[in-house]
Order: sequence, then C-alpha cells, then structure tokens
Amino acid sequence: MSITGGAIKRIEEKLKKSKEAENFYETHQLYTTLYYRYNSKKCFQEARNLVSSGALYLFEKGQPGSAAHLSLLYVESLEKHVNEVQNADVEIIRKIQENMPSTLSELEAFTSRIIVWSSTCVSTPKTGNKEIREIFATNYWKRNMFDEARQHFLYSDAGKEFGIMLQEFAHAHGLPGEVDMFITQAVLQLLCIQRAQAANDCFHSYVKHHPQALSGPPYKYPLMNFVFFLLVAVKDGRVVVFEILCDKYQVVLQRDLLYVEYLEKIAQHYFGVAPSSKKGKGGFLDNFMQTLFDDESEKPADVSSPVTSMTVEDLD
Repeated sequence: MSITGGAIKRIEEKLKKSKEAENFYETHQLYTTLYYRYNSKKCFQEARNLVSSGALYLFEKGQPGSAAHLSLLYVESLEKHVNEVQNADVEIIRKIQENMPSTLSELEAFTSRIIVWSSTCVSTPKTGNKEIREIFATNYWKRNMFDEARQHFLYSDAGKEFGIMLQEFAHAHGLPGEVDMFITQAVLQLLCIQRAQAANDCFHSYVKHHPQALSGPPYKYPLMNFVFFLLVAVKDGRVVVFEILCDKYQVVLQRDLLYVEYLEKIAQHYFGVAPSSKKGKGGFLDNFMQTLFDDESEKPADVSSPVTSMTVEDLD
C-alpha cells in the first residue's frame, strides 16, 4: 500500500535531514511519529520496515535505548497484524536481537514477546518458532549467557549445537563432578518434550567435544552410559530395556530426584507406560520412584550448582 499525504512526506524529509545531522533524539522521535502515521493509513508492513530499519540505524550509532524502543514497536506491529512467521521477519528479528546490548531490560522483553507472538502463528509449536529459538540461543551463547542459551536450544531442533554449547557451559561453570549431569538433564528434558532426534544429536555432540567425556561407549561416567543406552531403547521402543536400565542404574539416578519425574514422562511418551499412581503401587515406575524417594542415604546435588538450577518451561 502506498503512503500518500503531504504531512507524512514532510516528516519523512525532516527525518532524512535529522539523520544527516546526527540529531539522534529528534531522529528517534520522528521514527516514532511516522510509525503511528503509517499505522493510521493501515500501512502496517511499511510501519514495520520503518521502525526495524530505524532500530538498526540507532544501534549502529550507539543509541541503544532509542533503538530498543523502536524494536518493541516492531514487535507490537507483529503482535497486532501478523499471524505467520516469514523469513524476512526472522532475519530482522535476528539482527535486532543480535545488536541489542545485554544490559538493556528491553532485551528480555523483546525476546519473550517474540517467542509468545511466534507461538500464536500458524503451523508453530506452542513453545515458539524453532528457527527463532535457535537464533536466540546462538546469540545468547555468543555472549556467554549460557542459562538463556540453554533454554532456547531446548526448544529448537539444533541438537548438535546444543551439545557443543553445553560442554562449554559445563567447562566454564560446572563443578568437577557434574560433567555427566549437564548432558543427562538436557537429554532427559528433550525426551520429555518428544525431541528424540535432538536429544540423540545433543548427546553425541557433547561427548565428542567435552574433553573429560573421552571416547565411548562405555564412558567413564555411569550416567553417560545410562543415557547412551536409554537413547537406544527409545529409538527401538523396547520397554524391557528401559526397565532394566532404570533398575541397574538406580544408584546414579538418585543424584537428582528430578530424573525420576523425567523418566516417568519418557516412559509414557515412548513406551506406553501408564502414569504412576499417587500411592506408589502396581507398576515398575511406581516401585522405582518409591525406592528413590524412600532412600534418604543419597542426597540430590547441591541446589546452588548451575546444573541443578536449570529449569524447563513446559515438559508436557
């Protein structure tokens, strides 16, 4: 849709001169004014193009606050007028988030609102567009913001990159005895949200790149052996193998009692095992869970450590 009107043309000309003079305060105000003028003419695509280009211009000129404001106007327009994720928008989103400093509170607002918006678009999972998730994960990873990167990788399909990032995370912030716990939790969580291929890719990428994982199987760490055979059991759908694994590795599985919850979901998703009863009777997982919770001789890992503080948004 073409944009006509003498008033709008005059503002556009004033914006051009303001940019040439590097009057950034006025430039920001004129971008904002034009955004609302374009919207009043129902020129929504043009409005988004305007504020996204304005945001990137102001980021380049060292005006992050003003740029962030225009970025959120861009999100606002997506929320109101776009119901399908387009490649062009994905590229704009990547550039904006990549340029937004970590010190700005708007970074979190921009990121979370984009995820929520994408989750409402057609043919998109409720956890958001996977490509956008991977972009956000990669951008956070570059900034060494491992917690944030991990959360977004979890809901992407980039299992190999997830594994590489996790080994860097473990090496930088993990305790010496947590090498196996970083990858175990990630794989179990991926399986819980039914991303078996990503889980497999993540595991093999992690053990390939982590200097302490060494070659295998068998691996130096029992939990890694458990995860390796678990992935095989999931691929083949062999519930008997799953039950044997849980029984043989009960001791190491007590290191984090969340493992039991994850394994119950995995049993339901991949092996057709019914949910455990509240009274803990009448099934393998019921008995398995009861054994773990009743055994107080083993304590879960320190809740202050990075690996045990990780959370998952939605494992259903």
